[in-house]
Amino acid sequence: MEPNQAGLPISKLKNLSIFRLSRSELKEIKLDGLYELAILSVSDCELLERLSFPSNINEISVIGCPKLVEIHFPGALESLGRLGIERCESFERLSSLLEQGCDELTFCGGRLSLLLRTFKKLKEFSVLECPKLVEIRVVGSPELLEIFSVDGCLVLERVGDLSNLKNLESLSMRECGALRAVEGLDQLEGLCRLLVGDYGSLERWIDVLSVKIPDECEMLIWDCRGSLSDLCPRKIECISFNRYRERILLRPNQHPWYYRLLCCLL
Repeated sequence: MEPNQAGLPISKLKNLSIFRLSRSELKEIKLDGLYELAILSVSDCELLERLSFPSNINEISVIGCPKLVEIHFPGALESLGRLGIERCESFERLSSLLEQGCDELTFCGGRLSLLLRTFKKLKEFSVLECPKLVEIRVVGSPELLEIFSVDGCLVLERVGDLSNLKNLESLSMRECGALRAVEGLDQLEGLCRLLVGDYGSLERWIDVLSVKIPDECEMLIWDCRGSLSDLCPRKIECISFNRYRERILLRPNQHPWYYRLLCCLL
């Protein structure tokens, strides 16, 4: 059913569990009353500005909605397992209406906070090509989060605190040329796959004295240059974290004087 611009026939869709919409001219989609809705997929809706849905939803995918400004949901998303937002150039607000009746902004002014009490069962989080995103902050310890992707966010400057993501298996931060700080990266002891671009600063994000990333963690490095050019002769290179640590992190000039002195004494 293709809804018209006047609105959606919510009263006739009470039992709807999957909602997929593509290439619609709607400016606003309000699905708050669909309490059986489990999967929401919206793509290539060029006029869409605002989207809202019930808090018991399981999966959300929003792709190619260049005018989308706000995604709104009532209360904690206790059942949400997957959240994906891609190519939404105007996106600037992710908000929840808490039981107290006040808005808690989880994304405002380019700063996104993943709140434990809001995303209790989140397993996969991805924000791709959203140019207004400046900072991502993880608040609490989301025990189930396994996949974290932030790609193509050109003005993203900071990601923190990743040390809370104890069960994270895959981390992707490609084509984020303004990235200056990634807090807690070296504490991801369950990481299996790390996808990064060489921004010339990856070494500054990893403390070799306390790093917990497994040796067998697979690193995929895009656009190798600078400090990694000798390690990655191709544009895209796949290496183990152990090899990266031996070739890059353990270079003499990468450590403070007391660490180099200790190595000499040993």
